[in-house]
Amino acid sequence: MNAPPNVGFAHFGFLVLLLLPVVAAACFFARGTVSRAARIIARFGAATRAFDDAVVGRRIFGGAAELLPMISRFVVTCDTWVIGGAVKIIAGTAWVVSIPVRMIQSGSARSYLFAMVLGLVACLGYYLYLARHLIR
Repeated sequence: MNAPPNVGFAHFGFLVLLLLPVVAAACFFARGTVSRAARIIARFGAATRAFDDAVVGRRIFGGAAELLPMISRFVVTCDTWVIGGAVKIIAGTAWVVSIPVRMIQSGSARSYLFAMVLGLVACLGYYLYLARHLIR
């Protein structure tokens, strides 16, 4: 079970208060050792920063820094022309196909009933035509 956040923060604050006198005593009594350790850590940090800039930054990711904008431009172009073009073609086709349907739809129940009767007559006519040719 997790402790509520205020209890966790209280424990953390207690540990900081406990370690604060220890760090102060170490700085006061072992001043030279602490400053030498700080200088070593600073030099190590500078060396790792220089290594990171020279080797990792320039050698490894330098090519990627030039390659990524080209890939990005290619992807944007494909998205614009291929994907966007396909969507525009599909939308335009749906719009063109819907023109006759919108012309037929008037909202009148009579016209809908007339269209259903025409469809029924067309289906019956088609099946009678097939039946006539099957009998021959």
